[in-house]
Amino acid sequence: MKIIKSSLDENMELPVQLHVSFGKIFSTFERYASDEFSNHPYHKSAIDLVKEFKNYPDLINGFSDFSLLEKYENQIDLLLEPLFPQPLLLNEIKSVSIPFSFTSFKFTDRFSNIIDNAGENYELNIRNYEEDSMYIMACTFILGYVHGYNLSLIHI
Repeated sequence: MKIIKSSLDENMELPVQLHVSFGKIFSTFERYASDEFSNHPYHKSAIDLVKEFKNYPDLINGFSDFSLLEKYENQIDLLLEPLFPQPLLLNEIKSVSIPFSFTSFKFTDRFSNIIDNAGENYELNIRNYEEDSMYIMACTFILGYVHGYNLSLIHI
């Protein structure tokens, strides 16, 4: 699994703590492993996956140390496999990114090819984005998600 770390300042202060968790995906596997889905094609493999991933509580409960992405590289690949179906890897351009950090990992083949063809010195950046805006975006997220107060900010 390729990991592209963000070029943003790692010491940038944000009003949120970044916490990477695959708990939602794990809970989907748990649902497919339940008796309710005993006739579903994913049932048997979901049972095996749930059993396997109970050995990796960091992935389910979450972590803030991004170096664990490398430690759990194979397990993360397996967990995210349903979101990256094999027949679409050459058609879709997508990756998984950590919000507010832009650290990206788990790329489709097409996206990975684009990055590789861009050259060694290519940095994955957001166009027309200023690093100072990240704090405002994080605050806007907190207001909407935590407090239910949604704002639409237009940057002119």
